[in-house]
Amino acid sequence: MRRVLAEMRRVLRVGGRLYAAVAARDEGNTARYWADMEAGKCQEIESFTFVYPRDAPGDKYLPHHYCDETELRACLAGFVVDDLRLVREEYTGDDGIIRVSAHYHVQAWRL
Repeated sequence: MRRVLAEMRRVLRVGGRLYAAVAARDEGNTARYWADMEAGKCQEIESFTFVYPRDAPGDKYLPHHYCDETELRACLAGFVVDDLRLVREEYTGDDGIIRVSAHYHVQAWRL
């Protein structure tokens, strides 16, 4: 996450805008990953970053990193944050279970 945001900072001009949605570290979503990891369905490739096998449904085969607000703000070094808010939305998964999606929505500009 730090490298990705550092690269965004590098390629943006001074004053350039960053708009991002970042997966939030939430007990519900990380608990699912811990359970899947214990069942051998996915692996943690670094702290709070999980990935499933290539044939996983949807975008699960892509690494998913979950930030808390403190980590996210540290990753935003070199940006001035105009707005950072946690947005939670309920949805029904393919398995019929109601889940909560939690993301930080970020608006910032490069110093």
